[in-house]
Amino acid sequence: MPYIPDEHKKYNLLPQSCLDGGEVFSYDSDLVYGLESLLDNKYSLIPYGYDSYEEYYEHLDSISAENPSVKEKIEELKKDIKKRNIKENWSIAKYVGDTTDGVFGLTHDRYYYFPCSADDITYDGIIDDEEFTSYMNYPLSKSLWEIVEDPLKLLERVLH
Repeated sequence: MPYIPDEHKKYNLLPQSCLDGGEVFSYDSDLVYGLESLLDNKYSLIPYGYDSYEEYYEHLDSISAENPSVKEKIEELKKDIKKRNIKENWSIAKYVGDTTDGVFGLTHDRYYYFPCSADDITYDGIIDDEEFTSYMNYPLSKSLWEIVEDPLKLLERVLH
């Protein structure tokens, strides 16, 4: 079951992940892929398929123990993941447009997370249940989204 702050539970965020289990992660793909290449791509460091942040950190710690030369880089990745995944800082918006079909469609009246960190308040995608979809071209028109929670004012700047 993904971590959802108590104050966010009323929005029914990440419904499929809540049913099936599994945590969602915001992460710096450049940092992950760079570290994977330092490890000659012997390990996947993409934080996908883990039930909790702790389980992912254990995976990273085991890689660090086997590869002491990258210990500092792995600690940097862990620190970055921790900063990015403070869900209390993430914005929440309700999609008020028409439901769209497709694997990564949007559902009318459903709530979505827009991740960001206090160190990097930039739009980097939408968390659509278990999938971090920064590569998707979601519509960002203010007429399609109702801002619900915007602690770092990300959505105020992004939706136009």
